[in-house]
Amino acid sequence: MIPLAAAVKQVVKIPILCGGRMNDPDLAAQAIAQGKLDAVVLGRPSLADPAYPRRVATGRPEDIRPCIGCNQGCIGALKVGRRAGCAVNPQAAREASFALTPAPGRNPCWWWGAAWPGWRPPDVPPCGATTSPCARGATGWGQSDPRRRPSL
Repeated sequence: MIPLAAAVKQVVKIPILCGGRMNDPDLAAQAIAQGKLDAVVLGRPSLADPAYPRRVATGRPEDIRPCIGCNQGCIGALKVGRRAGCAVNPQAAREASFALTPAPGRNPCWWWGAAWPGWRPPDVPPCGATTSPCARGATGWGQSDPRRRPSL
């Protein structure tokens, strides 16, 4: 999409915005810096991670929950008349009715296997950080993880 946006920008005098799988913040920033476009549209990436712009602005792009491009909860749902959502963010478009609140106490959260790389529960930050509403030190074990069978 960037080459198409750059070609349009050369012949018009209005701001050019580019969308369509602009998941890589470095690629987007490079395209803007090179004058190929004026701004980036973050439709599906914003459904996957509403904090995407804030994470980029604060220098934490590694914390972005990426859109996987499955089109199941967003475009796919709209095509069949269902309410939009997101496969990697179950809160998407349901923030008012599906708000996460901290659980009482400090019991840890655990989950095992069957997830794609980079997946984590909604609003649970990576690396055991405690900045999310959950703030319970969520830990996951997968097929290739040496800690696969934790002792309970």
